[in-house]
Amino acid sequence: MNIIRSRSKTSHLRFLVAIYVSLLVIARAASPGNTMMFWTQFQTVDDVPKNYFTQQKSIYAFVERVIDGDTIRVRHYPLYSIRRQRAEPLQKRGIADSTLSIRFYGIDCPEIAKTKSQKSQPFAEEAKEYISQLVLHKMVKITFLRKDQYGRAICQVQTLPRFGSLLGCIPGLGAIDLSVELARKGLAELYTGGNAEYFDKRELLEREIKNAKKRRHGIWSLGKSRVSAAEAKKQFREQNEVVLSSNRGGASNNKRECALEKVMTGLEFATT
Repeated sequence: MNIIRSRSKTSHLRFLVAIYVSLLVIARAASPGNTMMFWTQFQTVDDVPKNYFTQQKSIYAFVERVIDGDTIRVRHYPLYSIRRQRAEPLQKRGIADSTLSIRFYGIDCPEIAKTKSQKSQPFAEEAKEYISQLVLHKMVKITFLRKDQYGRAICQVQTLPRFGSLLGCIPGLGAIDLSVELARKGLAELYTGGNAEYFDKRELLEREIKNAKKRRHGIWSLGKSRVSAAEAKKQFREQNEVVLSSNRGGASNNKRECALEKVMTGLEFATT
């Protein structure tokens, strides 16, 4: 009888603690200093407040599409941190108006073909497939860092711990930083373009890339024949400019540039 009463008291105490914590979260989110209530769903990157980037705030989101090795489209779940609701993939083709375009920080994966006339770089499909295995149609944690010139959010993307945060410190069970993981697998190089963002992890990324090179993993098995992602991007862009110019005839430069950006960033694939 004493055991039953003890268990009942423990359950009651846990319930009260859960309510108390929930009220604290709600009070903090609803405080005058917050510009957005914590239950607001961000439909696109444009909906994300500036302070989410400056303060490197995080959200939980469901991965709807994997565009390539370092770019995904996610749907924001604002209440997931409090209640682990079940998520299902969107059943519509065009998702650009209801998802956030997310680019992984610090790395550059091999370029995947954006048109039928192009050929993907070696290991581009492998990088996309690997990320798909890890996060497609799963929940992830997104930490905002900044926006790029295409309106995408540069972010740290992490898988969720397999058995909750309590066991996250055990190797193999904790969250996976996708940027670091791609570098470790030899499926990405260090991004060194303008306004590069490393989230204070440049040394870690460089170390993982160095180890992957030493072991000749992934792209580093190509040797001198390897073309950098930046160079491939430049070549793809020049090819697309020629194709778009010939196909669109008298279209204005702004329209051609907009169409080109859609192709290069994967936005075109999110609207079909």
